[in-house]
Amino acid sequence: MFRFVTTHLQFLGKVPGLVHVFEAVLILESTLLHRPRLAAIRQVRQEALSWPGVTQRANEHGGTRFDLGRREIGHMHGNGLVDILFTKAIRDEVISAGAAEQHHLYPKSNWVSLFLQNEDDARTAAALLRRNYERLKAL
Repeated sequence: MFRFVTTHLQFLGKVPGLVHVFEAVLILESTLLHRPRLAAIRQVRQEALSWPGVTQRANEHGGTRFDLGRREIGHMHGNGLVDILFTKAIRDEVISAGAAEQHHLYPKSNWVSLFLQNEDDARTAAALLRRNYERLKAL
């Protein structure tokens, strides 16, 4: 459902508030049908928010955004999709290592995506977010 909507119905993102309604549907789906995914989402959120200076807020494209100051570390959607913006070199390394994939909508960008399904995925996502946190902290 997520891929279909984000690929074929992107225009709906311009309707005020609709991305947040869609996000609520994704969270409901994870809650009802994918309990391990929901646990992984909680685990990543808890880990990221334990780092000094990290805050969360609603992402303008749906989901929860993790920030360090005014910079985005990454964001997570209710279906367990985690998106992180790296430098090109780090992006290429992470994708080559199989830790993440090209961004689901913008494969030529420096964004990477990974889907959380279980605790192992949560650990991978937390490690990637932490890597970006450390990179941004050093700027």
